[in-house]
Amino acid sequence: MFLTHLLIGVLMIAITVFFHAIALDRIMLFVEKIGPFCFRHFRRLWKIPVVMILILLIFLSLLAEMALWAGLYLWVGALDNIESALYYSIVTYTTLGYGDITLSQEWRIISAVEASNGLLLFGWSTAYTFEVMSKLYKQEEIQRIWQQK
Repeated sequence: MFLTHLLIGVLMIAITVFFHAIALDRIMLFVEKIGPFCFRHFRRLWKIPVVMILILLIFLSLLAEMALWAGLYLWVGALDNIESALYYSIVTYTTLGYGDITLSQEWRIISAVEASNGLLLFGWSTAYTFEVMSKLYKQEEIQRIWQQK
């Protein structure tokens, strides 16, 4: 049973990593589209709405991944209602781990796998945000040089 649950967790990691990769790709396309709009309408402050939208979309993708884990808990019967499952999943995925809701001994390995998954994807999201912001500031520097010539 332990190995089966571990494999279920690994499968969930594969699903969420695939989802996250697609989400980040689509987010980048969207950010590239709204960048010029924000530049025209916000001028010097154009990076602020771009980064706000970037962070919001990344958060929504992470929330969707947490909901996938919550769905797993409901599907296997580890938790019995959507509110508890989503709350437990958010607390576990973010590695906050309050401990006010716990899984039975049979399913507890899944929570460790979910916490590992959240740690990895939050880290990936942070690196991604840093990369996008680096490009935004580099682009601003290039534009400033062009305006001086």
